[in-house]
Amino acid sequence: MLTDVAVRRRALTLEAENIGLCTDNASLKAENRRLGAECRRLKHEVHRLTARVNELESTVEKLRRASKRQAAPHSKGTHVTHPKRSGRRAGEGYGTKAYRKAPDHIDDVVEVPCPAYCDCGGEVELDGVVEQWVTDIPPVAAHTRLVRIHKGRCRRCGKVVRGRHPDQTSTAAGAAASMIGANATALGCGAEEGDGRLGA
Repeated sequence: MLTDVAVRRRALTLEAENIGLCTDNASLKAENRRLGAECRRLKHEVHRLTARVNELESTVEKLRRASKRQAAPHSKGTHVTHPKRSGRRAGEGYGTKAYRKAPDHIDDVVEVPCPAYCDCGGEVELDGVVEQWVTDIPPVAAHTRLVRIHKGRCRRCGKVVRGRHPDQTSTAAGAAASMIGANATALGCGAEEGDGRLGA
């Protein structure tokens, strides 16, 4: 049989355990509330992300379908009821009329006869002459010159001295002794800098 002291001790122990359990219970309830709030937030985020995924999938599908259609260049997906015609407008107000003037000097004239019959078989009646001016360079044959450069050495300082011809474009020798002349170089540079036309 328990004594009064033992009973009181047992009661104090149970009371302490009860206090500890109450504290744990309060902590668990608080954790439960926090987890519930987190769960609701995550559900809301899942709904938002799902809606965003559906929106992106719809956009991808529209782009996929649009890529299969034969759209005009630079199309923005809009339709114009009465589109403007492309190209230059006819008439006098389209801008300054630019043309190449006739050359001041003509070296020779070539007469080009008109065919007597048309492609359809009909006889052609002459009614005028159309003139064109063709400016070109006559055929040029390459001229290769061997330049024999005499060389020596200074008796005072020992420096190597070589002769120089006006046709030389470089003083290189040996493997680099073959070179393009000044006239051919100038002609090539003029073609690169311009647009390939003469008399421009």
